[in-house]
Amino acid sequence: MAQGSTRFNMSKTSLMKLQFNLPNLKEQEKIANFLIDIDIKIKIINNQIEKNIEFKKGLLQKMFC
Repeated sequence: MAQGSTRFNMSKTSLMKLQFNLPNLKEQEKIANFLIDIDIKIKIINNQIEKNIEFKKGLLQKMFC
């Protein structure tokens, strides 16, 4: 359904003919909870990194004083 040499377009009617398999509500909730858990873990690790950076700065200051 390509038109033109540099742009590819899909018509609304072609798009409406496509079928998508979506997970049921229970599976969607599992996916959402999994992603939320990953976000929480990322925040925890970022906090640990920030604390380690501050600790490193403190050690470097003591080392050169």
